[in-house]
Amino acid sequence: MTVQARALFNRSRLCLLAAAIALSALSGAVRLDAQEPPPKAAPVEKPKGDAEITVALADGKKFATCTVYARNQVFKLTSADEKSVATGLPAEERIAFTADARVGTGDSAVRYAGTAESSLAANGVTMVKITLMPIKDIDSYCRECHPTKGQKIPRGQIMRDIHVSGKVLEGKYLDQVKAHNIKVEQARNEGKPADEPIILEERIVKVAGKDVKKLFYTCESCHTPHVATRFRKYARAEYLEKSDLCIGCHY
Repeated sequence: MTVQARALFNRSRLCLLAAAIALSALSGAVRLDAQEPPPKAAPVEKPKGDAEITVALADGKKFATCTVYARNQVFKLTSADEKSVATGLPAEERIAFTADARVGTGDSAVRYAGTAESSLAANGVTMVKITLMPIKDIDSYCRECHPTKGQKIPRGQIMRDIHVSGKVLEGKYLDQVKAHNIKVEQARNEGKPADEPIILEERIVKVAGKDVKKLFYTCESCHTPHVATRFRKYARAEYLEKSDLCIGCHY
């Protein structure tokens, strides 16, 4: 073989080797691409619906004030003829629409409450009517739908927790609640994420034969009246990972 022929042969071998290397790299790239996970599908937007809410007092009386709670929306009513329209709520999902009213003013005011569960039609308006009854206290009212441990729990209902409510709150416990509520108010005024205030219920009890006003912690102290919060079970503050809600009363 001549020198020119040998040189041509060597160049041909180099070209074939380079082509083989390039083909191998391309094949590897194709295999790597094939192993990449498929793109994630866009999240499916859940259907939404609207609710037109009306309220009525069972005994036909007129309320002084009334508040309607529709999941995460709150409406203040001035008369029973006024309608509330809650928009953009999750459709096809049970929602406990709740209304809370006062009849009369001052010490003679009587509290009324009512809840109506409804599932909203998707992309439409569902009529919701809430009938309010006078209640003795909020604990008795909540017990009608939220049984305690050991009682039969209707399907879809939330059982009452083991914390005993309906007890007088005094002394350092009361001071702790005040401190919690001040902290909540300050955070809200500063535009920061804030918990819900702890609500106490004023009751008149007999002490040594005299009527005395006492403050009680109730179901409503730890849970909202079906107003959705960022915590489970309509809790007013974190109680699982942190103890913000517990610290609200306990020192």
